[in-house]
Amino acid sequence: GQFALANRAILLPLMVISQAVTHVYVCEASRMIREKNRALPNLVQSTAWQLALVGGGLSLSAALLGPLLFTTIFGQKWAVAGTIVPLLAVSGFAQFVGGPLNQILVLTREEGRKFGMNLLGVICIALVFWVTSQARMSGMHATACYAATVLFVQSLYVSQSFRVAKQQVKKWEDETARNNGAPVSRSLAA
Repeated sequence: GQFALANRAILLPLMVISQAVTHVYVCEASRMIREKNRALPNLVQSTAWQLALVGGGLSLSAALLGPLLFTTIFGQKWAVAGTIVPLLAVSGFAQFVGGPLNQILVLTREEGRKFGMNLLGVICIALVFWVTSQARMSGMHATACYAATVLFVQSLYVSQSFRVAKQQVKKWEDETARNNGAPVSRSLAA
């Protein structure tokens, strides 16, 4: 119960904002893809920075105020939830940034890559729960492992989002070169 309350308290405000950003980002990215706009990687990067700034501020505020607010609002019996809020603020921040950005994988028809990353995330989280349980780690240590794992998985999403946007531009450039009769580059790595 303590983990669930703390996690909801962190994620709810972050996800409300994140959903709004996702809608704007997806609309803009869709338009750029339709128009084959080579500034697509810039959109991904600028969105990442904006999300990092807003999410960082919100997560830092939650991490600093959470322990105090939980006991004040919910009472002393929920003090443990307040102590894990700073750890969950890390995973909340990661989800706040990675969630909207990874939509580029669907927009560029890289659903298989997104599915693979989702599967990796589920496996990693399941492993964290299993390992921390087997090692009889404290709730605080288990939460720290969970937060670190979410940060890792979401970092992969962000990295793949940048990469896919650059690869998409490279595909457009190669397509243009082919149509103009110029030699086509073989490398899609950016």
